[in-house]
Amino acid sequence: MVYHEIRIKNGKKQNYLVYNSRENGKWIKKNKFLGYGDISKEKIKELKRKFELELITNINSDNLTQKQIIEIESIKQIYNKNLKKLSKEEFKIFERSFFTEELKMEKSRII
Repeated sequence: MVYHEIRIKNGKKQNYLVYNSRENGKWIKKNKFLGYGDISKEKIKELKRKFELELITNINSDNLTQKQIIEIESIKQIYNKNLKKLSKEEFKIFERSFFTEELKMEKSRII
């Protein structure tokens, strides 16, 4: 997940986008400098999306094309966004249904 970070250096407000991830058991932190001073929330949101896309396109895969990786990430973001909208009751129903269907699929493979 990418987040906005403000740092004060020599009395100047510096804006960064920051991404943390674990790779090969180590934490990796990637920063992108955005500029000085105040930046609107809308601009930050737009820059976050671009930075996330940049990070995704740098993923190397032996099995997937860049287009497929981007599409999977897009679906993942939509899924997470919609999952957050669910109430606790709706989430429990979804979770029960999802794992039930998953178990049914596993059993059908065994048979």
